[in-house]
Amino acid sequence: MTPERAKEIMELGRQWANPGKYCTPAEDNEVRDLWLTMPGYTCWYDALLRISNRQSVIAALVKYGHTPVKSLEIALDAERGDPHAIKWIAMVTT
Repeated sequence: MTPERAKEIMELGRQWANPGKYCTPAEDNEVRDLWLTMPGYTCWYDALLRISNRQSVIAALVKYGHTPVKSLEIALDAERGDPHAIKWIAMVTT
């Protein structure tokens, strides 16, 4: 799922607070798969929000000097709770 599609789902679901209603089954599964890897007390919407913010994180990492592919790997690792990836992202986005 692209960050743009995640934002679209969030916007469509905003009125009735039910963004999952606007997902295809494959998109719902993608969000759920990410959600299952997230540490702590999280929800489906938290996973969707992470997907929607992915592009800005990747752009910051590329600007810092990583290749686009490596930047995506770091962003996905951070979404799954890798402390080293989270530290990198905090460093380049602040």
